[in-house]
Amino acid sequence: MRNRMRSVGCCLATFVIPAAAVLAQEPLSLVDAPTAGVLRRGMYQITMRVFSGGGLLTSADVGLGDHLLIGVSYGGENVIGRGEIRWYPQPGVHARLRILGETTALPAVSLGFLSQGYGSYLDDLDRYEVKSRGFFAAGSKHYRAGILLGVHGGLNYSLEKDDGDDDLDVFAGISLGLSRQFELMAEYDLGWNDNEARSRGRGNGFLNAGCRWWAGQSISMDFVFYDLVHNQKGVNYAGRFVVLRYWERL
Repeated sequence: MRNRMRSVGCCLATFVIPAAAVLAQEPLSLVDAPTAGVLRRGMYQITMRVFSGGGLLTSADVGLGDHLLIGVSYGGENVIGRGEIRWYPQPGVHARLRILGETTALPAVSLGFLSQGYGSYLDDLDRYEVKSRGFFAAGSKHYRAGILLGVHGGLNYSLEKDDGDDDLDVFAGISLGLSRQFELMAEYDLGWNDNEARSRGRGNGFLNAGCRWWAGQSISMDFVFYDLVHNQKGVNYAGRFVVLRYWERL
């Protein structure tokens, strides 16, 4: 009887085990949506996003403590290819504080700020094609039963509102770890802050999905499909981009 109860307890523990115990480095985002993940003290992460129009966005984040990170980013359009490079007007900044660690009962929760968007920069609207998150709150909870299931969600308020849309936005997503090397991810952004007459969205929200390949202990690569429901005005196809990450201890 005692052995049977021990076996049941082990099964339950593997199902609700906190993410910190099974992830070498928690992802900071799914596709675009932030998670509650942070960098451990003394860790840094370099991220390169390659998107349509020869776009390239590079960011660097550093863990100042086990619950706090800061980062900077910069990029532009037509960086890859021919012709004149159109750099973004200013660098982006990133800060994130985890206020609640994940437990068997509760999700991890982080508060943060991210001023970096991407895609074309629309000078007349003083915004990126894909708006920056601005101020955000994100929660993440993981469950393990053979595979690692992550449930994520949150809300954000972007400071890019010259298009006349200053609404609060809501996002949610899931991650599914099929093995130590491969993970599937999907997210849905309601797009409430991008659905007015001068905005880029039609009001259907943004559905993004992709896969993440952990190529080694410190390298990952994302293959992503963006806007699968064709929410962006004037565009009737999904976007595609690649994200490369490298993290290491200082």
